Amino acid sequence: MNKFKVMLVLLFSVSLIACSNQLPSKSVIHSEQTGPVDHSIGSRLVKIADRTETLDDLWGEFNLEGKAPTINFDESTILFLHTIESSCPKRVKKMEWNKDESILTIHTTTQSDNCNDIGIPRTFVLELEEEKVGKLATVVFEGEPFNIGER
Repeated sequence: MNKFKVMLVLLFSVSLIACSNQLPSKSVIHSEQTGPVDHSIGSRLVKIADRTETLDDLWGEFNLEGKAPTINFDESTILFLHTIESSCPKRVKKMEWNKDESILTIHTTTQSDNCNDIGIPRTFVLELEEEKVGKLATVVFEGEPFNIGER
């Protein structure tokens, strides 16, 4: 029985370590079933905030509840991601940077495959390390590339 417990603890520890490499711990700072005021934008949208005024404006534009968090923009940049989900809520599964850190690919997933395709808006707010975002030019979100321009 003791060997079983030890193996179970080891397996659990390894799975936690493997999962931690998929998504930095402070990346997703907010997720809500809401979307931009302008509903004609399509099924996906990516916007970036690198100062408090832009963060506050985008927080309102994306209809997020409450007040935007206080962010140290010397250390972080905020990324707003809009998508449409089914009856099964999406979550950000993985973020991958290309070799020169000019492209960030963000993957989402649902917890089930048994979902009704009903089109609920979802907004994710991600906090990224400013030092990594310096070269970022393109965010690929759910397979669609978004040019975020020069920073």
